Order: sequence, then structure tokens, then C-alpha cells
Amino acid sequence: MEIKRNLDHLSKIVAVFVLILLSSCVSAFTNYESLTLSDQQVAVIKENWGCSPCVARILSEDGKTWVYDKRRDGGTAGFKLTPGIYIIEYSCESYKIEQVFRTDRVELKAGHTYRVKCKACYTPHALVALIFGGVCRGPDYRIVLWIEDETTREVVAGDRPSLGLKRRLVREYERLQMVDRQIREVVAERAHALKTSESSDVQKVRQLLDLRGIGINSSWLYVMEFFGWREFRNRREVGGSAGLVPTPHQSGDEAWERGISKAGNGHIRSMAIQIAWAWLRWQPQSQLSRWYEQRFAHGSPRLRRIGIVALARKLLVDLWRYLENGVIPEGAQLKA
Repeated sequence: MEIKRNLDHLSKIVAVFVLILLSSCVSAFTNYESLTLSDQQVAVIKENWGCSPCVARILSEDGKTWVYDKRRDGGTAGFKLTPGIYIIEYSCESYKIEQVFRTDRVELKAGHTYRVKCKACYTPHALVALIFGGVCRGPDYRIVLWIEDETTREVVAGDRPSLGLKRRLVREYERLQMVDRQIREVVAERAHALKTSESSDVQKVRQLLDLRGIGINSSWLYVMEFFGWREFRNRREVGGSAGLVPTPHQSGDEAWERGISKAGNGHIRSMAIQIAWAWLRWQPQSQLSRWYEQRFAHGSPRLRRIGIVALARKLLVDLWRYLENGVIPEGAQLKA
């Protein structure tokens, strides 16, 4: 107990010493020359301008004297601010993209504090991309910067987002809620159909669900968008309808591949690629997984991507045979 008490006392002494050291550094740091604004006000400006990634440089009215430069001074150097007109150059980093904005002239007044505010301005398209985890880097995305006088609550430079932006975001959020409600309704209807319906299409969905690595979304899409409404005569028609067949090209003595055709249903093609990756995970002992492992697994990333497309095409053909003739893909396992 005595040792613990001594340690606590020693830690308090060290803490007091650190505070004294920091206070001395801060007092020396805020010792600006020809200072008209108060130290507290300049500290607020320095904190929001000097340390903010939105401000790249602060220049004098003539544009010749650099009062502050982010690359030169970093976020810790002090600068002198007296009432007058200053030139502010912005540089805002967002989503790892640095965007440089216009130059503003700001008139600073004695006794006032200022704050640089930054906000992303999204149009509906960019907002939806942001909500679903995407990043919109097109013309729909921009950064809004403005300088606000904290004393008078007036914008002295820059462009504050319009009031319509908030209403637009609210409308987009209401649409998102509506779509989310509709998705839940569709999921509930689909689950009810799987339990009660006796149609041939739903029976095919149940048949696909028996395979490991095949879920409700993929099986439903495969049947309702591909296998349920069209009769295929051979494997070439299956691969061609999904756009997963190669497109060879020949001109004279030269011949090369131009990639897959990408014809037909793009949703089926995208799902086939995803299910091919899932097949490697959940059906590692199947003949298709072993074929991919031998030919592509140890190659370059580009070779593995080429191989997964070939696997998706072969797997789609095997699923077609499974639905038509009941032939389980070689080595595949059923769910317990």
C-alpha cells in the first residue's frame, strides 16, 4: 500500500511538471508581434485555419507576403494576424482526392473570431452512392467551403450550402426508406412463396437451394431471370445468353481474343461471377474447384480473374444440367 501511495504521489508531481512545461510552451507560442486581436481569438483562428486541411495559404492583401503556408509551416506554426484584408487559398482533401478551390479575400475585424467550415455538397445521385458505400467522383460531387464570422454569424467569404440541399437530402432519405420498405416486402413475399407455392419455377429454386454455396438471392435470380422462362438446347446457348463466351477475332495471319461477349443479361453474368467465387469456398472438393485450382489458382491476379470467368461459365452450364436432368455437378455436396 505504501509503495502504491508513493507511486500515486510521484505521478501527480510528474503531471504537474508536464502541465507547467506545456503552459510555458503555449505562452511562448502565442506571443505574436503587432497583435491587435486577443490571444484567445487568434488561437481560435489558428486552430481552425492553421490546423485545418481546408486552408492551404494565408497571404497579405498585396498577395506578396505569406502569413501562413500549410506545406511550409505545417499545422503547428504560429502566424501574425492583424485586422485587415487577407487572401485565403483553399485546399480540401476528401476521399483521398485533393481539390484546390478559388481564392477568397477576407476582411478581418478586431474583436471578432472566424472559423473555416467545410461541407460536402451532394446531389441525389452522389448521396445514394454515399449511402450505399460508394464514392461519387463525377460532376455531382463537390466540396463547399466558407468562412463564417463567429461573432456576427455572417458568412464573409465562400459559398455556404443552399437551404435546398437539406430538403433534397431529406427527400432522398425518404425515398431510401420507401425502397427499403419495398425490399422487405419483396423478401417476405419470396419467403412465403418458397414455403407455399407449388409452381415449377419455385420448385427449381428449391432444387438449387439444396446445393452448398447457392443462396436464396442467387437461386431466385437464376430461375426467374434465366432458367425459368427459356429453354436451352445446349451448353453454348447457356453461355452465350449470359455473355460469358469468348469473342475470338482474326485478321489475316493475326488472331486474338477480345474478351467475353458481355451480351444478354448483365445481372446473371454478375451473379455468375460471384457464385463462382463462392463455389470455390463452399465446394472445394468439386471437380470444377479442383480444375480451377490446378490451372489458375497459382497464377497472377489477372490469370485468376480470367479463370474465374471460365469457372462461372462452366458452373452455369452444370447448374442448367442439374435443373433439367437432375445431374448433380461432379463432386458437389448437398446441404445437410
